[in-house]
Amino acid sequence: MKTIYVCEICDREYDTEEEAMQCESQGLESPILPVGSFVLTHPIQYGRFGWFNGNKDWIIQAPRGLHSKKDWDSTYYNFIYVITAVTYNKERRKGHIPRYHLATRAMTKETGNHGGYTYPETHLKMIEFSPSIELDVSNLIGNTFKGSL
Repeated sequence: MKTIYVCEICDREYDTEEEAMQCESQGLESPILPVGSFVLTHPIQYGRFGWFNGNKDWIIQAPRGLHSKKDWDSTYYNFIYVITAVTYNKERRKGHIPRYHLATRAMTKETGNHGGYTYPETHLKMIEFSPSIELDVSNLIGNTFKGSL
């Protein structure tokens, strides 16, 4: 019978206790932004998935820049998201890395992902954003999502 050693943080299995302890010694990575921060989820040149049918205050429009193909394609629209929660997920062996849950009021559930999670290191990048007006985050903070954006 073989003994298996497990990292208590990410549940990764190892052949030796030393390897498991070394994994645990990494600890938890600190979040780069706190809950309540507003972010855009992609570099400025790109837009997002879904249809903009929600609150227009949660949408920005800016020059597309390098990725513009035609005159009519010279601007892009992007959602403003708020970080609603930060968790750590053992399911995908990313237990040491923060999982950011994001929500927007720019669209409804019927037309796209109004909320989801991301790992900025491996999925959608987050760019901190300061809205020019106060945005209503009531009933958003604290929400977690099972699906990715």
